[in-house]
Amino acid sequence: MLLRTLVVHPDLDLRVLAGEDDLDRRIRWIYTTDLHDPSRYLSGGCLVLSGLLWWRGPGDSEAFVATLAEAGVAALGAGTAEHGFVPDDLVDACRRHGIVLLEVPEHVSFATITELVVLALAAERDAAGGQREPAGLPEALRRAGAALDAGCWLLSPTARVIAGSGPVPALAQRQSLVRRALTGSDAEAGTLHSRGRSYTVLPTGPGHPLAGWVLVVEGEAGRWSGAQRRAVDGLLATARAELSRLDDARRTQAVTRTAVVRAVLSASPTPPDVVSRLRQAGLCERLCVATASTEEGGPALAVPVLEELALHLGVPSVVAEVNGEVFGLLAIGRERLDWAVAEMAEAVQVLEPGLRRAGLAVGISPAMSWSAIRGAAEESRHARQLAEHRHRRASVVNGATLTAYQLLLAAVPRDLRASYRERVLGPVAAYDAEHQSDLVHTLRVFLDCSGSWKRAAQRLHLHVNTLRYRIERIGELTGRDLTTLAAQVDLHIALHLD
Repeated sequence: MLLRTLVVHPDLDLRVLAGEDDLDRRIRWIYTTDLHDPSRYLSGGCLVLSGLLWWRGPGDSEAFVATLAEAGVAALGAGTAEHGFVPDDLVDACRRHGIVLLEVPEHVSFATITELVVLALAAERDAAGGQREPAGLPEALRRAGAALDAGCWLLSPTARVIAGSGPVPALAQRQSLVRRALTGSDAEAGTLHSRGRSYTVLPTGPGHPLAGWVLVVEGEAGRWSGAQRRAVDGLLATARAELSRLDDARRTQAVTRTAVVRAVLSASPTPPDVVSRLRQAGLCERLCVATASTEEGGPALAVPVLEELALHLGVPSVVAEVNGEVFGLLAIGRERLDWAVAEMAEAVQVLEPGLRRAGLAVGISPAMSWSAIRGAAEESRHARQLAEHRHRRASVVNGATLTAYQLLLAAVPRDLRASYRERVLGPVAAYDAEHQSDLVHTLRVFLDCSGSWKRAAQRLHLHVNTLRYRIERIGELTGRDLTTLAAQVDLHIALHLD
């Protein structure tokens, strides 16, 4: 991709401040940084984006630009959200060292530029087919589709279409194919049947299935010729190379992302330099915080899973591990929160088979302003802890719907929860098991009806006298008088510690 292609893009409003005669340089990759010395993350032909948080005054630019020049960087995109301008000494340094300098206006997010570059590089890579590097995804998919005379698609663990050849299957069909593919072997191709058609599904990489993609091809692999098999193998090689590049990009950006998320979660109000970084990432002034955990795999698995869920929603986000916990800042306002939670819960059900024994718990906070993000993070943590206590392999909990006592109970350790429930409800559960009765359910309905005999009896389809007998039996088993508020509170808490 040429620098000139970015400069003339109508949606970016980029302004060339240095290197006007070098816009035919090629961009090989893109990297965002605000480190004083990013040398270990740079490579030749890279487009570097920076919010200039490292700049504090004249003279700061020379060392930074010299580092870029030594690495063979193609250009520097300087954001104006932090200072409102591009420093003159930065312009001078870029001219001295032969670095193209582009001014990025405040209303253009780095995420937008990154997406354009990544997609353009994928489309361009080896389009001629005679170069040594593997072809880009669109071209590799086109070739494979032509060789197979069939549609083929790369799908994410939530059934997003990464790229494809041929008419895209409907969402429900994609979800079914991905879910069944994740249920199967991690290493071998499998044949699935959906809506009268046969599909071959193949994993794209040797790593965890939720950190990769699923290749879906119309037809059965057993009928492929040698040439068709080679076309699919080439496509898989290209997909693995793209995944490797994305993983490299994630690692190089991890330091910056972690610093931003840590600053947001630890300071109130949010410092101006961090606000600048959030704006550059496309995050609006109202955010929600999501946090995720896995029983096995830890943050190394939780980070890509939470990133995938944000991509599934299609919202700007910053995801990072902070002190062993994985948090995501998502650009979701109050009016879209219920939609986002429902979409995320549906996506989690699609990727659930790929968890194997890992388990996944996700908590989402209400939408908050930047100044209240610390509180939002706590609410998301409590929601996640409540999800962790549920007896499900994957669970999403909306912190906005939790009552005050549920938020408090979410912080109770697992051992203490089990001990309290056994001490209070153990005799009732044992009685149910021995006599095939349903006293626990009766108690739950009675308390849900706020102790109303008439409403509870109607819901249970019982005579009021029968209900009174059951509640009295529960009182005998627990040693509590259920006509008192204190006893009802004890039992209500025990029921919700399940």
